Amino acid sequence: MLNSSIQIIHPDGKAEDKKLENSAEGQMKQFQKIVGGYFQQIYLSDGRAMILNENGKSEALEPNPVATQMAADVLSPADYIVGSVCIAEPGVLI
Repeated sequence: MLNSSIQIIHPDGKAEDKKLENSAEGQMKQFQKIVGGYFQQIYLSDGRAMILNENGKSEALEPNPVATQMAADVLSPADYIVGSVCIAEPGVLI
């Protein structure tokens, strides 16, 4: 788990890697800061977790077409992802 990283994908399509905090509390705060509030996670078909703002649509966050495409096979047809998201490899999250 040490030196694990997550990928952050912003609505403008820019991506960055960031070191993942080592404690559950640290991860929670890190995800809340990145997504801008309370978060939820969905699992992509390849086993990775996508962490996103659970109220993003009601908060009118900007659509994230890259994240939506990544999650297309686990979303309902009309659904989409908004705001910045975190992608974590399987087994990385505490």
